[in-house]
Amino acid sequence: PIKAVISFFGPTELISLYNNPPGPTIPLLLSLVTGGTPLTIPSLYEQSSPYNFVTNTSCPTLVLQGGNDPLIPASQSVLLINQLTAKGVFNQYVYYPNEGHGWTGPNLDDSFNKIETFLKQQLQ
Repeated sequence: PIKAVISFFGPTELISLYNNPPGPTIPLLLSLVTGGTPLTIPSLYEQSSPYNFVTNTSCPTLVLQGGNDPLIPASQSVLLINQLTAKGVFNQYVYYPNEGHGWTGPNLDDSFNKIETFLKQQLQ
């Protein structure tokens, strides 16, 4: 069984991402990946959204997000964190305000340190 989840700037709720994209190419990309839109295949968008599957028995989750991400806005991470918190699931949110969709250097080192600490705590 899964004991912990690490999300590096992952999409959380695809319908809201499609309807409120950070840029004009996101709806097109989502349509290409899914084969349709939320109007034409809403069930696929819902089934592909981790947000919809959070329960009070979900795994502890660490979310890492860049504030300048052109593909997945921070609002996607906040949705997931809020849902986890509402269900009483342990979670951590690490926000790097000046990073995009991925990062290098000291913030990447910091991310790996936070992941290591989180996993040590959760996998005891």
